[in-house]
Amino acid sequence: MGVILEFSVRPEGFKLGKILHLGPETEVRVEQLVPVGDKVMPFSWVSGDTDSFEVRAEEDGMEYSIVLTDEKNDRKLYRLEWNQDDDELIQAILLSEGAVLDAEGTHEEWSFRVRFRERENLSDFHEYCLGHGVPIKVKRMYNPIEISGSSRTGMTKTQVETLVDSYEEGYFEIPRKTTLVELSEKYGVSDQAVSERLRRATAELIEKSLMPEVETTKSTPGD
Repeated sequence: MGVILEFSVRPEGFKLGKILHLGPETEVRVEQLVPVGDKVMPFSWVSGDTDSFEVRAEEDGMEYSIVLTDEKNDRKLYRLEWNQDDDELIQAILLSEGAVLDAEGTHEEWSFRVRFRERENLSDFHEYCLGHGVPIKVKRMYNPIEISGSSRTGMTKTQVETLVDSYEEGYFEIPRKTTLVELSEKYGVSDQAVSERLRRATAELIEKSLMPEVETTKSTPGD
């Protein structure tokens, strides 16, 4: 099921962090990274001082560009475009086939959560960062879930993998970042099969994890 790496990097440690040079009142959260050929196109929510963010983007137009695509309350969703060929961190992720699950940035630090298919891919990422001077600081490294056969939740290994993958791919988010068809292509089964796995996994999870709590609550006098 691969491995997930959580790490941080100072803004000056990679190109996008440098060129955005966020102010102390501005925060960026990457909503979605869309692969486009050998590059990625990030859609990012910017909160705080968005006016200054837009002014800096206009002033630094030769470095990068932003396109406003949505706005909610005090947040704005932008599509970011910049030359990624010499952005060593982005290249490290792309070349090692990593998938960015989360990325958030401030003027002090950027935090990433990246999933790699195999530990070999993680090693490739780490070696690339070392070889190209990308100063990442590893916070945590873990498998999404380690399980063989049935777990204490009653789910099979296949059900657990499907449920976890669906969650990490954004199937349960609003709006959804992936579809049953896309998940089915990943597993080489029909979308109906994926749907059935998710329904059975969810039912097992509720029955084994939540129902005992409900029964305990019902049987406790005075509650």
